[in-house]
Amino acid sequence: MRGRAALALALLLAAGAALAQQVDVAAPPAARCITGTTGEEIPPVYPFDEFKRNERGAVQVLLEFSAPDREPRVTVMERTSEPFADAVRAQARTLRVPCMEASSAPVRLIRDYVFRPDDRKVHWHRPVDADAADNRRAWECVKHLRGHEHPTYPRGLLESGVQGRVVAEVRFDGPDREPVAQVHARPYARHLAAAVRDWLSETRMPCHPGRPVTAYVTFIFQIEGDPAFGFKNVPFRSLLASTAGIERQTLAFDTTTMGCPFDVRLWFRRPYLPNQVGEVGDRDPARRPLLEWLETVELKLPRGSLDSIYGDSTLVTVPCARIDLKPKE
Repeated sequence: MRGRAALALALLLAAGAALAQQVDVAAPPAARCITGTTGEEIPPVYPFDEFKRNERGAVQVLLEFSAPDREPRVTVMERTSEPFADAVRAQARTLRVPCMEASSAPVRLIRDYVFRPDDRKVHWHRPVDADAADNRRAWECVKHLRGHEHPTYPRGLLESGVQGRVVAEVRFDGPDREPVAQVHARPYARHLAAAVRDWLSETRMPCHPGRPVTAYVTFIFQIEGDPAFGFKNVPFRSLLASTAGIERQTLAFDTTTMGCPFDVRLWFRRPYLPNQVGEVGDRDPARRPLLEWLETVELKLPRGSLDSIYGDSTLVTVPCARIDLKPKE
């Protein structure tokens, strides 16, 4: 019996352990807290003449915030015409980022605005980090001091069939400094998180660009051939029904104005971090409120199911629907 057990373990170790890493360069935290000087963000004013002529407009701006309570420096990068650019400049100067730390480096964000006369609205996309491309290149040079390409799958956990995903928020502040890492995992995978934490402590970024570089890194510890480990594609209505606290929320979305039906990919990271949500195919700024809500979604599922899907992604098809939910009394 002992020989059989040893043989089974050898086969498991030889073919059963899959370790992978997925890197998602993070936008600055300030990108999530942009607001207006009045406490909420007021849309740009649609230029009167352009609206009367039924003209559609688009403007892209670079917003550079140097402090949480100061207006950003606004640089128009692309525009369809100057009246649209003027409208965006005026609105952008009212923006603030109250969650920005006063001592932090300037925050540089790129934002796209779309003026649509058909629905008489001005929409804007979620901002993106102006330094994202450079940050991705910097991550490509991250090295482990002892040449280990990934954390070690703890043998005892592998023998016990423990699988899991660990999501680490990792920030490099210099080329020869240990990164600052916050490691998140379900309680079931806490020992996998410890292996990730140990491995990260010995990584460095020799091509560091001279400013903080942050990314979310998902470490996958999986026994190959287990079809039950992970997220399956989820219908949007099922996602709504499984959302924790949905009966206490107020939701008003009209997806018929968002180019429905459309697909989004959702990486489940709650409650430790916001979910990551990305549009599949063409982007539509009218979807921004829905995407921002999806980043907050927590799911009411059995503990084992949450262990299985944490850190994984699913494809959600959003149908054409008008959603109007109010808290139940």
